[in-house]
Amino acid sequence: MPSEFGTAVPELHSLFSIINSLEYKEKPLKDYAYYVMGQSCVAIGFRGQKILTRMLNKHREIYSDRFRLIITSISDKNPRSLHAHISGGFASINSFYDEMTNEIWHILVWDWRKDISS
Repeated sequence: MPSEFGTAVPELHSLFSIINSLEYKEKPLKDYAYYVMGQSCVAIGFRGQKILTRMLNKHREIYSDRFRLIITSISDKNPRSLHAHISGGFASINSFYDEMTNEIWHILVWDWRKDISS
């Protein structure tokens, strides 16, 4: 989702508000060209095959001419996803507690100016 969705979808207001209050490399995130990716799910029978990494690399191939960063949020209750995203090139830049879900969420950023992960 492009950053404009932050005002268009009420359920996303708080997430985009947090994102736009953060900095990345000493620059406000809101000053970067970014989009927010929703959650991904790889079926049990296909896990361990680097499907998420390949999918993320395809995102980069398609969208890197328009966006520098891809941002996602992952619940603390999903360590497998957190590990997979970090292995795929993302870096955790912040975490926050969400009262609605009663969970800690991590904000992850993948800077597409860095090398593509294998």
